[in-house]
Amino acid sequence: MQKWQTPFWPEGVAHDVTNYHYPLTQVLDRTARKYPDNVYTIFNGAARTYAQVKDTADRIAHFLAASDIGKGDKVAIFLPNIPHFPEVLFGILKAGAVAVNCNPVYTPKELNYQLKDSESKMVFCMDHPRFYANTQEAIKGTQVKTVIVCNVKSYLPKLKAFLGGLLGKIPKAGKIDSGHHMFDDIVASSPPSPPDITVSPEEDTAIMLYTGGTTGVPKGAELTHTNFTYNLEACEEYFRLVHEPGKKRKNAARRIPHLSGSAALVSQFRHHQCAFVFGPVRQQAYLHPRSPGRESAFHSRDGSSAKIPAHIHHSRAHHFCGVHQPSPSGKIRHLLHHGVPVRRGAAAAGGVPAV
Repeated sequence: MQKWQTPFWPEGVAHDVTNYHYPLTQVLDRTARKYPDNVYTIFNGAARTYAQVKDTADRIAHFLAASDIGKGDKVAIFLPNIPHFPEVLFGILKAGAVAVNCNPVYTPKELNYQLKDSESKMVFCMDHPRFYANTQEAIKGTQVKTVIVCNVKSYLPKLKAFLGGLLGKIPKAGKIDSGHHMFDDIVASSPPSPPDITVSPEEDTAIMLYTGGTTGVPKGAELTHTNFTYNLEACEEYFRLVHEPGKKRKNAARRIPHLSGSAALVSQFRHHQCAFVFGPVRQQAYLHPRSPGRESAFHSRDGSSAKIPAHIHHSRAHHFCGVHQPSPSGKIRHLLHHGVPVRRGAAAAGGVPAV
């Protein structure tokens, strides 16, 4: 391929990327091996490390394999902004299956279409009256045989989990159909031993994303492992983020549509010091700095927020990414950096239900 001839090409940046031929799952495995105790996700003040996320992903992969989910099978993820998402995503990939991202604000009819079109055999949904009810209705007439229900209680700080359960503040769907499984149960009962799967990074689909359907019904776009790993390596080469891997870095925050969140969840591994703050980031959002010793937070125009622990924000040690719900256009319009407001282009969906 002929190089792009321009006098503005950054000095020292290669025109070609060659070291991207590997399965997407290696990104998590390498990072968890080198930096097991670094924080990967934060949810309502509770942090999970790379090692913890890998362990859960391995258990999910084992469960999928034991449930006859094999290479190329489709598994749908119908989840809002909760920290189960990366564990489920990597668990699906480790089983050799294809992750099908579903818009968490889909109606049962819209979700039913996507489950049929993608030929999904399993779906992960949230333990919540609306999400679970929509899932129950949407799986009718589809190939979905297994439903996994994800409750947030075990991902909260112990005190919040106790008080939330006592006061009835933690979302619950109520009665779960027989044959449907609770996420915590399958994780506890499965060993962290994923199946031995051979993946062709250039040929095998990793994730299926659906268009917004503005010109008709949504279309599924199949992205291979190297579609993601190439972007990862290209960003590493072009942006040249200068700091020692695993060490402190400057804070930044990005506005990321939920369906693109899967790309963001893997694209930040290169420097191994990234904390994803899951919270209701929508409408006009910004990173609001507090005085030393106090919490910072993502805030939105509708009053919702996602707190960032003070010791993390003021240590300048993390790259914060608020993974929020999609705009119908599915475009990333702005970067949020050091308190610069994000203007939203199209109407986005609501965030995670209040806990």
